[in-house]
Amino acid sequence: MEQEEIALLDDFKTYTAMITPFVDTQKEGHIEPRIDYSVFEDLVDKQLEAGNGLVILGTTAETPCLDDEEKVELINRAITKRDKHFEEGGRYIPIIVGASGNRTKKVLEEIRYLNQFDGINGLLVATPEYNKPQQRGIYQHYKAIQEVTQKAIMAYDVPSRTGVKMEIGLVNKIADLESVFAIKAASGDLEHIKEMIQITRGRASVYSGDDPKTNRIIRDGGNGVVSVLSNLIPEVMQVYTSFLIDGENEITDDLEGRYGNLFTDVFHDGNPASIKYLMLKAGLIDSAGTRWPIQHTEGRFAEHLDEIFRRT
Repeated sequence: MEQEEIALLDDFKTYTAMITPFVDTQKEGHIEPRIDYSVFEDLVDKQLEAGNGLVILGTTAETPCLDDEEKVELINRAITKRDKHFEEGGRYIPIIVGASGNRTKKVLEEIRYLNQFDGINGLLVATPEYNKPQQRGIYQHYKAIQEVTQKAIMAYDVPSRTGVKMEIGLVNKIADLESVFAIKAASGDLEHIKEMIQITRGRASVYSGDDPKTNRIIRDGGNGVVSVLSNLIPEVMQVYTSFLIDGENEITDDLEGRYGNLFTDVFHDGNPASIKYLMLKAGLIDSAGTRWPIQHTEGRFAEHLDEIFRRT
């Protein structure tokens, strides 16, 4: 594992968990709307201009509902946009691609395929979902992944989705894996995450995986955030995270005073339905459509987000 690559990834404090925009579901059918690649490229440009790292094909991207061909197209377009941005004098922005699953053999096959993309700087790998492996099984999963790739790995602890939590003993072992540069912490257990930060210090960074918890996690020593909210306000999240890390509490308190309702309600109707609805309100996307089984935001959920948007 190249230490320069890890240093690059670690240097970025705000990563955006990119959505996948779709065409108007009313025109194309509700269940499987087509990807709007043009809007996706526009969204990538906005993140590049803000200086945020990109995380594509994560859960926020509705990846379980994307075809393999669509995934490849999104990867290629993100890399092309990033490289053009860099060639034109912009900062080089890292791209992390999601590569998760609950069958280790299949995940290894996917990662071997992703190895051919030189423009991918890292992989986001969640603990296997649904089949709830033991802690030693999770460790073997990550160890097997490290053996088939030279790409840096951001391990992802999100028990609300996977049904299993990384215990501290497992976190300690995973931090010793050479390829693991970071852990995305989204358990919601702030004391547990604080312990993760303490035990991994000097070996792996810990990133908040939950926008409302970012303040506390960074103040406890976390390295940054993988943000959903930065889809909507990329520059604000870049500034907010940077000032949190620098200890500029007065400035971050002011930002929370202005945008605090977005932090608390960004998942009001689930993810990514809520953030897509807010992005539509802001004119960033042409449709808040989702692929089933996720439903687009409507009714009382939409009314609540309308009020939050109006007050921000």
